Amino acid sequence: MRDEMMVIVMQLNGQDMLRVTPSSVRKQAYTPLPTGVDMHDRIEKALINDGIAHNVTMVGHVRDCGKSSDYLVTFNSVAGLTA
Repeated sequence: MRDEMMVIVMQLNGQDMLRVTPSSVRKQAYTPLPTGVDMHDRIEKALINDGIAHNVTMVGHVRDCGKSSDYLVTFNSVAGLTA
């Protein structure tokens, strides 16, 4: 099933971190953002590794707020995920 969610990317202790909103989707608030060529690939790897998505179809930059950036992510969700 195709779904959307906002994610926040920010640096903590010198490392890029990803926060999925709402935080109820998973237990930990922040996860390290994998290295990659572009933000789409990096976010996709993180959501697949966390068992949230099968794949990511679109990543759209929404806004920058201080040292963080918000992205709207469209993805094919893992069965049974309730966001």
